[in-house]
Amino acid sequence: MMGKMVDPPAEVHLIHTGFLEDAHTVEVMHLSSRGLMRIAEVGTLVKEDVIDLAVTGSHTDADALLIPDTALHSAAWLSDLEQATGKPVLTANQVSFWEALRLCGKLTPQPGLGKLFAEVP
Repeated sequence: MMGKMVDPPAEVHLIHTGFLEDAHTVEVMHLSSRGLMRIAEVGTLVKEDVIDLAVTGSHTDADALLIPDTALHSAAWLSDLEQATGKPVLTANQVSFWEALRLCGKLTPQPGLGKLFAEVP
């Protein structure tokens, strides 16, 4: 089970949810949005806003929280986000870099980049 939080329009929520549930057998337990429609708006969120976004978007029964917005500045705050939510937090950029490093055989544990980067599978 994975919690899910996104900021795009409702149609995109449905596309993300369908992809995760159909293609990856992930149960989406909750959707949350701040209604931010433009990249420029998302990029202006400060640490406190992003932590609040994560905490309010997290579902108690979810095993992890997915924040799939590539414009969100969150890499420096992954440890804070995980501490605030009490669960692994997966962001679009973090997961993309993890997979790129894995594919080229360069994946190594990286402190401060969340539980995803804590161990190499």
